[in-house]
Amino acid sequence: MLKIDAVLDRPVLSLSQSDQLCFRDLAEGTLITGAPGSGKSSTSGKQLAYGLLRMPNSGGLVLTAKAEETANWIAYATACGREKDLIIFNAESGHCFDPIHYEWNRPGRGAGDLETVIDFFDTLVFRHRGQEQAKPRSVLGPRKPVVDAQCHQTARPRTGTDLHRQH
Repeated sequence: MLKIDAVLDRPVLSLSQSDQLCFRDLAEGTLITGAPGSGKSSTSGKQLAYGLLRMPNSGGLVLTAKAEETANWIAYATACGREKDLIIFNAESGHCFDPIHYEWNRPGRGAGDLETVIDFFDTLVFRHRGQEQAKPRSVLGPRKPVVDAQCHQTARPRTGTDLHRQH
């Protein structure tokens, strides 16, 4: 039997008087199915968002795919009194995240290691191109020249900010 945890076993959403969805349930995996336009985001997703936003001392990362979802999450946060907690990363916000700089400077094993950074960059390039299955496991393989070509297109080394501004 699992030990009750104050955070994981906190109810997020009541499905009925006797059935609650807890944070542990969401962390272990939640699947919402339905046909396109059936209301997965606007009903179930919205209720889950409200439940998570109402949890005291909680935070998270929300990645949106639909154009209207960012506006929806801003509205959800506002409705829950959490609008001041939002940090929005988009072209208009001025915020950006440089994953290569982070990988180079992060603490822990492999941080600042050139091979780790190149392998990370290689992974980003291949995922962007939709070729993650073909990616070699070693940077010493056939993909290293691709990384070199990307880094030497200009007279100065490229940064994550440069890469961000290209798109």
